[in-house]
Amino acid sequence: MARTRFSAIVAALAAIGIAGVQAQTGDSMCNSHFCITAILNGSTTTFEVLVPTPADQIGWIGTGFGTQMPGSPLVVLWPNADGTVTLSQRMASDYVMPTVQANPPRIATLSEQLTTLGASETRIVYTIPSDTNPQQNLLWSISATRPPSSAVDAMLIQHYDQNTYTLDLSKPLTDLSPSLTSSFPAAPTTTSGSDSNSGSSGSDDVPADTAEAPFTAADMRIVAHAVLCCLAFGILLPLGALFARFVRTFTPQWFMVHWAVNFWIALPIAAAGFGYGIKLVNDSGVGHFNTPHTRAGLALFILACVQWTLGFVVHYAKPKGGWSSRPAHNYAHAVIGIGMFALAFYVIYEGFTSQWPLITGRTAPRGMLILWAVWVGVISFAYIAGMALLPRQYRQEGERQAMKVSERPPGMEMASR
Repeated sequence: MARTRFSAIVAALAAIGIAGVQAQTGDSMCNSHFCITAILNGSTTTFEVLVPTPADQIGWIGTGFGTQMPGSPLVVLWPNADGTVTLSQRMASDYVMPTVQANPPRIATLSEQLTTLGASETRIVYTIPSDTNPQQNLLWSISATRPPSSAVDAMLIQHYDQNTYTLDLSKPLTDLSPSLTSSFPAAPTTTSGSDSNSGSSGSDDVPADTAEAPFTAADMRIVAHAVLCCLAFGILLPLGALFARFVRTFTPQWFMVHWAVNFWIALPIAAAGFGYGIKLVNDSGVGHFNTPHTRAGLALFILACVQWTLGFVVHYAKPKGGWSSRPAHNYAHAVIGIGMFALAFYVIYEGFTSQWPLITGRTAPRGMLILWAVWVGVISFAYIAGMALLPRQYRQEGERQAMKVSERPPGMEMASR
């Protein structure tokens, strides 16, 4: 890509048949990922996005008109496996996935004649009606993961880098300088096997120079959902169950702690985490419950509601004389509890390994996965160890039942038979 910005602009102007290059004005900007050049030609402005990588290594690139993502018209561009390029005009009401604008304020048109998908660089050019102000406040964003299709409303994996910039389109083109090549940092060293990322999905790996990119506001919302759900389903509920398993044979006060932890503390947190997850999906504009994580999460919350209801029935909905034997819903409460914990750990794992990379484009957090594995091992071992107290529990329950029967008047005992 050994050419100057000015020569690139001249080539673009010549290709679209515009005479009088010196009379045109425009400006350009380069970051560590690509360069953007804007050429003002009266009522039309031409934008060129030049990326120093082949098309199969590009996810999507966003150009926006404004100073912040919410409320700013966006032009999102991505190359497809069939050699075409998709131009999608979108807008977001918040820091969520932008959705397609049915009637954008200015309609952008892809220039297929000037767009080239080369072996070493990619150039995407589009035109848009000019703004009356030559001082342009603009946005850019980039993602390493290509959308799943060429449709303009395809789901976008969150960008890994973004920023704002300003272009002065009143500058003469002759004032534009330096080589585009000199504006880019040295390319990171690739490892063996890195060339295998090709095809319709593009490169799924975040470039090395963005590995430490700070979390965005959207990332932090997902983290908040994860914290709430992990706290409720992964920590509080298992601890509440373990407390019941270990302490119930030693003090009759075990139930108050078990009930307080599971119902009064874990339930509100679980409801908040589940509800916030619904809101995140709704705000993003994508479908609900269409991934293993979200479907399993829905099943988990329903199962938890059943479990909380059973817990109430087991301990408060008892006949005056007590049960003649251990009722079936007591066993159901225990079995559902074990199944619920297994499902909870699966949902958490899917969230870290599948949903987080899918939504954010980031890699699965290795440290959290190690912590997850250790915690699953600890909880599983503790619960299995607690099963050793079952004979003691059943013996105590039998003694209490025998005592209740012995205290009944003779007539009541006969009537109950």
